[in-house]
Amino acid sequence: MKRYTTYLFYQNLGRLFYAFVAVDKYIKPTEVEAVELLVKKYWLSNKVLINISKNDAEEAVFSVFRSLCNYNEVPSKSFVENCYNRFVQFKNENILLFTKDIKTLILKTVTKITAACAGQNKSETILLAKLSLEFNKKVKSNIFLKASKAKRDRK
Repeated sequence: MKRYTTYLFYQNLGRLFYAFVAVDKYIKPTEVEAVELLVKKYWLSNKVLINISKNDAEEAVFSVFRSLCNYNEVPSKSFVENCYNRFVQFKNENILLFTKDIKTLILKTVTKITAACAGQNKSETILLAKLSLEFNKKVKSNIFLKASKAKRDRK
């Protein structure tokens, strides 16, 4: 895994965490605090960090997350969907990064983010279900698609 791709992975986590904080059109301080605590607790350990320093990973997540929070004090549905969709696009383009353990940790993190403010609301529950379904899809990585195409071209 290249360092740049790892940095992009952490930036996309920042986008995803923002989507969960903002999906109900309100950015609550308790959810923002939860993101900061959970990232430090789960995402900056040596078990998760690969090809990136703790400081770079932290900067990648928080620079994106905080800039989105500051830019959109009253987030629109389309902006939140765009953040979520960009995360999904990154996941689909880098499928090998998303191991079972990473997907489980992402789901654990976003579940705790949504529970930070008096439990999950309907918007958060729907987005959580959507992410869970996305992680369970069978998506062929670019490597396998290229191999299949090359094999067909030889025939």
